Amino acid sequence: MRYSPPQMTRAKVTNRDVNEHGVVTYKLEHQEIYRPSAGGLPDEVSTPSPDLCGLLEDLVTGQEYLIGGK
Repeated sequence: MRYSPPQMTRAKVTNRDVNEHGVVTYKLEHQEIYRPSAGGLPDEVSTPSPDLCGLLEDLVTGQEYLIGGK
């Protein structure tokens, strides 16, 4: 199995949309990419609504966040 390093970026949420199933989609504008340095990070992430997936708070449009994962 090939090792996949974690990805990390500082990104601004530019749009938030909720579909009829409660899935929240955030559009991101990457401000600074820490890993991988060549880019390749998605400009959009989706998650169940914050109360369903255990987020303490929702992401806010216009706010910057440090986002990491695989």
